[in-house]
Amino acid sequence: MKALKLAVAAVLIMTGLFCGGQEQAEQQPVERPAGEGFDAMPAVAFEEISEAEMDKFADALPDVGAALKAAGFTPEEREEDEIPDALARLVKGMGQVEGVEAALVRNNTNWPEFSATMYKVMAASAALGLEMALAMAEGFADESEEGKQMMAELEKARAFCERVPEENREAIMQNMGRLEALGDLN
Repeated sequence: MKALKLAVAAVLIMTGLFCGGQEQAEQQPVERPAGEGFDAMPAVAFEEISEAEMDKFADALPDVGAALKAAGFTPEEREEDEIPDALARLVKGMGQVEGVEAALVRNNTNWPEFSATMYKVMAASAALGLEMALAMAEGFADESEEGKQMMAELEKARAFCERVPEENREAIMQNMGRLEALGDLN
């Protein structure tokens, strides 16, 4: 059981690097559906990432990260947050930081485009991490009550993973080097 917990925790921490948290800026708010957990992810998170979107996002990411760092941005953290809530807070907070819009303009994009792509990228990153956690957890076959609870939670995540386009997972894997700056956002 301890090994299962450690494996799942490691994957979720890794996923957390990509899934900090805040809702989109006022220019074009992203609608978050009612619900809890992964059911509360905005619809845009499950749309396919185009190559042009990924290029703009990856090109702007270092400048956005630099603007956030210069402003001393740190996302608000809450222990009880689930990924969608944390992501919504991260995105919203980033969009309000002075210097971010200028960084986006320098990279021929804007906040609505960047934040929509960020939801797609982070949802795909979360799906990749959760799929690894599911694969590892299935290998442990822990029949304790705690193990069963953990598997039930991971099964909820499976439905989320199925909603993320396979093309988005592939785009993340193909652009992993260009997306390293995501880890610096939180």
